[in-house]
Amino acid sequence: MIISPSPTQVDSKDQTEIRKALSDLTQSVNNELNNLNVETIILNSGAASTYNMLLSIFRPVKYKKYILYNIGVGQYTIVYDSLGVNPLLSNGCTAEFIYNGTSWDIASCVMGSNINGLWEKHPDGKMIQWGAISNASRVFSAFGSLGISPAITITFPISFVDTTYTLNPFPISTSNAALWCGQNTGIAAGTMDVYILYVTTATLTCGLKWSAVGNWKA
Repeated sequence: MIISPSPTQVDSKDQTEIRKALSDLTQSVNNELNNLNVETIILNSGAASTYNMLLSIFRPVKYKKYILYNIGVGQYTIVYDSLGVNPLLSNGCTAEFIYNGTSWDIASCVMGSNINGLWEKHPDGKMIQWGAISNASRVFSAFGSLGISPAITITFPISFVDTTYTLNPFPISTSNAALWCGQNTGIAAGTMDVYILYVTTATLTCGLKWSAVGNWKA
Protein backbone atom coordinates (compact mmCIF):
# COMPACT_ATOMS: atom_id res chain seq x y z
CA MET A 1 0.00 0.00 0.00
CA ILE A 2 1.31 3.46 -0.95
CA ILE A 3 0.58 6.23 1.46
CA SER A 4 0.60 9.73 -0.13
CA PRO A 5 1.33 12.74 2.05
CA SER A 6 -1.56 15.08 2.66
CA PRO A 7 -1.38 18.28 0.56
CA THR A 8 -0.35 21.37 2.43
CA GLN A 9 -3.36 23.38 3.43
CA VAL A 10 -3.30 27.11 2.59
CA ASP A 11 -5.73 29.33 4.40
CA SER A 12 -7.69 32.06 2.63
CA LYS A 13 -5.44 34.84 3.91
CA ASP A 14 -2.37 33.17 2.44
CA GLN A 15 -4.19 32.61 -0.86
CA THR A 16 -5.08 36.30 -1.05
CA GLU A 17 -1.47 37.31 -0.43
CA ILE A 18 -0.21 34.86 -3.06
CA ARG A 19 -2.67 36.14 -5.64
CA LYS A 20 -1.65 39.73 -4.91
CA ALA A 21 2.04 38.88 -5.20
CA LEU A 22 1.44 37.15 -8.55
CA SER A 23 -0.62 40.10 -9.78
CA ASP A 24 2.12 42.57 -8.77
CA LEU A 25 4.77 40.43 -10.49
CA THR A 26 2.68 40.18 -13.68
CA GLN A 27 2.17 43.94 -13.75
CA SER A 28 5.88 44.54 -13.21
CA VAL A 29 6.82 42.21 -16.07
CA ASN A 30 4.26 43.83 -18.39
CA ASN A 31 5.57 47.28 -17.56
CA GLU A 32 9.12 46.22 -18.38
CA LEU A 33 7.99 44.68 -21.68
CA ASN A 34 6.09 47.83 -22.58
CA ASN A 35 9.13 49.96 -21.83
CA LEU A 36 11.22 47.78 -24.14
CA ASN A 37 8.65 48.14 -26.94
CA VAL A 38 8.25 51.92 -26.79
CA GLU A 39 10.58 54.55 -28.18
CA THR A 40 10.07 58.30 -27.86
CA ILE A 41 11.42 60.47 -30.67
CA ILE A 42 11.87 64.14 -29.76
CA LEU A 43 11.26 66.64 -32.56
CA ASN A 44 12.59 70.15 -32.09
CA SER A 45 12.55 72.74 -34.84
CA GLY A 46 12.14 76.48 -34.92
CA ALA A 47 10.32 76.37 -38.25
CA ALA A 48 7.80 74.20 -40.07
CA SER A 49 9.51 70.88 -40.80
CA THR A 50 8.88 67.37 -42.10
CA TYR A 51 9.67 64.09 -40.35
CA ASN A 52 9.67 61.24 -42.85
CA MET A 53 9.23 57.78 -41.33
CA LEU A 54 9.42 56.13 -44.77
CA LEU A 55 13.09 56.93 -45.38
CA SER A 56 15.31 53.88 -45.79
CA ILE A 57 17.55 55.11 -42.96
CA PHE A 58 14.63 54.71 -40.56
CA ARG A 59 14.65 51.05 -39.55
CA PRO A 60 11.66 50.42 -37.26
CA VAL A 61 11.23 47.33 -35.10
CA LYS A 62 8.15 45.23 -35.78
CA TYR A 63 5.29 45.86 -33.31
CA LYS A 64 7.28 48.53 -31.49
CA LYS A 65 5.44 51.75 -30.60
CA TYR A 66 7.08 55.02 -31.60
CA ILE A 67 5.93 58.21 -29.87
CA LEU A 68 6.74 61.41 -31.72
CA TYR A 69 6.86 64.41 -29.39
CA ASN A 70 7.24 67.92 -30.79
CA ILE A 71 8.97 70.28 -28.36
CA GLY A 72 9.88 72.80 -31.07
CA VAL A 73 7.95 75.91 -32.01
CA GLY A 74 7.62 74.76 -35.62
CA GLN A 75 4.80 72.48 -36.76
CA TYR A 76 5.87 69.10 -38.12
CA THR A 77 4.37 67.24 -41.06
CA ILE A 78 4.65 63.53 -40.27
CA VAL A 79 5.09 61.32 -43.35
CA TYR A 80 4.07 57.78 -42.45
CA ASP A 81 2.31 56.37 -45.51
CA SER A 82 2.75 56.45 -49.27
CA LEU A 83 -0.56 58.21 -49.95
CA GLY A 84 0.64 61.65 -48.94
CA VAL A 85 -2.03 61.89 -46.23
CA ASN A 86 0.16 63.24 -43.48
CA PRO A 87 -0.75 64.38 -39.95
CA LEU A 88 0.47 67.67 -38.54
CA LEU A 89 2.16 67.77 -35.14
CA SER A 90 2.06 71.10 -33.31
CA ASN A 91 4.20 72.23 -30.40
CA GLY A 92 3.64 70.21 -27.23
CA CYS A 93 1.71 67.46 -29.06
CA THR A 94 2.45 63.78 -29.52
CA ALA A 95 1.52 61.18 -32.12
CA GLU A 96 1.90 57.41 -31.70
CA PHE A 97 2.62 54.88 -34.44
CA ILE A 98 3.21 51.12 -34.56
CA TYR A 99 5.17 49.38 -37.31
CA ASN A 100 3.37 46.18 -38.35
CA GLY A 101 6.27 44.79 -40.34
CA THR A 102 5.37 46.29 -43.71
CA SER A 103 3.76 49.65 -42.97
CA TRP A 104 2.81 52.04 -40.17
CA ASP A 105 -0.44 52.03 -38.18
CA ILE A 106 -1.52 54.93 -36.00
CA ALA A 107 -1.73 54.15 -32.29
CA SER A 108 -3.25 57.45 -31.19
CA CYS A 109 -5.51 60.13 -32.62
CA VAL A 110 -3.71 62.11 -35.34
CA MET A 111 -4.81 65.28 -37.10
CA GLY A 112 -3.96 66.98 -40.36
CA SER A 113 -5.26 69.35 -43.00
CA ASN A 114 -5.05 70.34 -46.65
CA ILE A 115 -6.79 72.84 -48.93
CA ASN A 116 -10.10 70.94 -48.57
CA GLY A 117 -10.32 71.06 -44.77
CA LEU A 118 -9.18 69.28 -41.64
CA TRP A 119 -9.27 65.65 -40.54
CA GLU A 120 -8.86 63.60 -37.39
CA LYS A 121 -8.05 59.88 -37.55
CA HIS A 122 -8.63 57.50 -34.63
CA PRO A 123 -6.92 54.12 -34.15
CA ASP A 124 -10.27 52.28 -34.17
CA GLY A 125 -10.87 53.42 -37.75
CA LYS A 126 -13.18 56.36 -37.08
CA MET A 127 -12.45 59.60 -38.95
CA ILE A 128 -13.88 63.07 -38.41
CA GLN A 129 -13.50 65.74 -41.09
CA TRP A 130 -14.65 69.33 -41.34
CA GLY A 131 -14.25 72.37 -43.55
CA ALA A 132 -16.00 75.17 -45.42
CA ILE A 133 -17.03 76.26 -48.92
CA SER A 134 -16.44 80.00 -49.31
CA ASN A 135 -19.26 82.45 -49.89
CA ALA A 136 -19.97 83.10 -53.56
CA SER A 137 -22.79 84.56 -55.62
CA ARG A 138 -25.22 81.75 -56.49
CA VAL A 139 -28.36 81.89 -58.62
CA PHE A 140 -31.29 80.02 -57.04
CA SER A 141 -33.60 78.56 -59.67
CA ALA A 142 -37.17 77.35 -59.19
CA PHE A 143 -37.61 74.08 -57.30
CA GLY A 144 -41.32 73.63 -56.77
CA SER A 145 -42.30 76.63 -54.65
CA LEU A 146 -38.71 77.08 -53.46
CA GLY A 147 -35.41 78.31 -54.82
CA ILE A 148 -32.43 75.95 -55.15
CA SER A 149 -28.76 76.63 -55.74
CA PRO A 150 -26.56 74.81 -58.23
CA ALA A 151 -24.93 71.70 -56.78
CA ILE A 152 -22.03 72.49 -54.44
CA THR A 153 -19.42 69.74 -54.32
CA ILE A 154 -17.79 69.08 -50.98
CA THR A 155 -14.41 67.43 -51.46
CA PHE A 156 -13.16 65.78 -48.30
CA PRO A 157 -9.53 66.24 -47.20
CA ILE A 158 -9.25 62.43 -47.16
CA SER A 159 -11.56 59.93 -48.82
CA PHE A 160 -13.56 57.76 -46.43
CA VAL A 161 -13.23 54.01 -46.80
CA ASP A 162 -16.83 53.82 -48.10
CA THR A 163 -20.00 55.92 -48.40
CA THR A 164 -21.54 55.07 -45.01
CA TYR A 165 -20.31 58.34 -43.49
CA THR A 166 -22.64 61.03 -42.12
CA LEU A 167 -22.39 64.56 -43.50
CA ASN A 168 -23.72 67.65 -41.71
CA PRO A 169 -23.74 70.72 -43.98
CA PHE A 170 -24.64 74.13 -42.59
CA PRO A 171 -25.33 77.05 -44.96
CA ILE A 172 -23.67 80.44 -44.39
CA SER A 173 -24.59 83.69 -46.11
CA THR A 174 -23.85 87.39 -46.19
CA SER A 175 -27.31 87.97 -47.69
CA ASN A 176 -29.10 87.74 -44.32
CA ALA A 177 -31.29 84.97 -45.72
CA ALA A 178 -32.84 81.91 -44.07
CA LEU A 179 -31.27 78.92 -45.82
CA TRP A 180 -31.15 75.16 -45.42
CA CYS A 181 -29.38 72.30 -47.18
CA GLY A 182 -30.46 69.32 -49.20
CA GLN A 183 -28.40 66.32 -50.30
CA ASN A 184 -27.91 65.35 -53.90
CA THR A 185 -27.49 61.79 -55.17
CA GLY A 186 -23.84 62.53 -55.99
CA ILE A 187 -22.37 60.58 -53.07
CA ALA A 188 -18.85 59.13 -53.20
CA ALA A 189 -16.19 58.18 -50.67
CA GLY A 190 -14.27 61.38 -51.42
CA THR A 191 -17.01 63.85 -52.37
CA MET A 192 -20.66 64.72 -51.92
CA ASP A 193 -22.89 67.18 -53.77
CA VAL A 194 -25.11 69.44 -51.67
CA TYR A 195 -27.79 71.98 -52.57
CA ILE A 196 -28.76 75.10 -50.65
CA LEU A 197 -32.49 75.88 -50.52
CA TYR A 198 -34.26 79.25 -50.13
CA VAL A 199 -37.91 80.28 -49.88
CA THR A 200 -37.91 81.66 -53.42
CA THR A 201 -35.77 82.22 -56.50
CA ALA A 202 -33.02 84.77 -55.98
CA THR A 203 -29.34 85.52 -56.36
CA LEU A 204 -27.63 85.16 -52.99
CA THR A 205 -24.09 85.22 -51.65
CA CYS A 206 -23.71 82.02 -49.68
CA GLY A 207 -21.51 79.04 -48.89
CA LEU A 208 -21.24 76.11 -46.50
CA LYS A 209 -19.64 74.92 -43.33
CA TRP A 210 -19.64 71.16 -42.94
CA SER A 211 -18.55 68.22 -40.83
CA ALA A 212 -18.52 64.53 -41.61
CA VAL A 213 -18.03 61.36 -39.55
CA GLY A 214 -17.13 57.98 -41.02
CA ASN A 215 -14.24 55.54 -41.25
CA TRP A 216 -10.75 55.72 -42.74
CA LYS A 217 -10.29 51.93 -42.58
CA ALA A 218 -12.66 48.97 -42.58
